[in-house]
Amino acid sequence: GYSGGGLMIKCEHPQYKTKPKYICKESDGCSERKNPGVQDEWMENGDVSLYDDTRAGVLMVFFRELKAAGAGTYRCGVNVSHYTESFTELQLNVKH
Repeated sequence: GYSGGGLMIKCEHPQYKTKPKYICKESDGCSERKNPGVQDEWMENGDVSLYDDTRAGVLMVFFRELKAAGAGTYRCGVNVSHYTESFTELQLNVKH
């Protein structure tokens, strides 16, 4: 993405349609997990907007006003149970 711009990503977990989904910055130790808190509607959580689509099993993540500090490795996951998670890693690069 580009500094000051927006970026939309789709994290697909079709086998876990209704399980709660989240995104966190792995390069920060995933200390702050962002999740929409609700399903099937857009919610803002800090610098991102999130949409947990339970029909498709997709977490839509919209990064607003990208900053260089936002670059890094992210974990886009789903809580399968109290003890199990499934996630995908993605690398976010921010260009000037």
